[in-house]
Amino acid sequence: MQGKTQHQISIYGKLMGLFFACSFILLSALSLSSAAPLSYDATTTWMIPDLSQYATPLGSGPYCAPTAATNALWAFYVNGDITLIQPGATDTNKADNTITTLAGVAYMSTNPAGGTNTSDIITGLQNYANANGTAQYTVSLLTAFNTGTGGGIGDGLTLWNAMMDEIYNGAMVMPIISFIAPPMSGAEVLELDIDYQEGMPAMGHMVTMTGYDDAIPEIQINDPFNNSSHVLSPPEKAASSLQVVHPTSIEITIGPYIAKHIIGAVVLSPVAAPPPCFIQTIMPERD
Repeated sequence: MQGKTQHQISIYGKLMGLFFACSFILLSALSLSSAAPLSYDATTTWMIPDLSQYATPLGSGPYCAPTAATNALWAFYVNGDITLIQPGATDTNKADNTITTLAGVAYMSTNPAGGTNTSDIITGLQNYANANGTAQYTVSLLTAFNTGTGGGIGDGLTLWNAMMDEIYNGAMVMPIISFIAPPMSGAEVLELDIDYQEGMPAMGHMVTMTGYDDAIPEIQINDPFNNSSHVLSPPEKAASSLQVVHPTSIEITIGPYIAKHIIGAVVLSPVAAPPPCFIQTIMPERD
């Protein structure tokens, strides 16, 4: 009986050792996701194009959301996930086909007269990534209301920090610029119609973040609205930058959207594989 008890203790000790070993591996992997540095330029390691919402066969219209999303998808596409972008004879055709596909009823359901609802952007982009990518991705919405504890128009500093952390840790971030008074709840951000286009009253606009400088502070963006043709190999860090201040909301202070607010951001993030933990089956010895 005593030998059997000692054997059980031995098994228990091995299992506990295995548990702590796996825990160490997991914690080590999580520690690799470090806080964002003072400045970061995603274009040094990612090819993020500057696609135009006016260059597709769809014609002029409120297609900033599917265009900004295609900018983000393209970064993962050129870094190895070759199924994320729709086929075409040229890169321009591929960009056109991807924007058009995303804007369709199967995904974002972009309304030519009213733009794209934020909730449709999230579900549409997630469904597209699930259907077309070889890797796994998650699509989420950052707002001043779900990234911090601020009241009123939200805690803009925590939204700012979350955007920096996401892009630094390998996600693509698509900020949402509001052209109306900042929404008073997270639900209103989710239901905003993203419809910025020439000649129409705009409620919101979506751009693609390419970097930031927290000392200024400012973000660098590629903007679907700032040109009439696709730029697939931008020679510069970004098409434009937005200087911001974030006491309670993220107010844009310098750039084409001065006095407007960044009220949220759609995030396309690759799903990291869990760390390996090889478990050897420990069989009890026979008496």
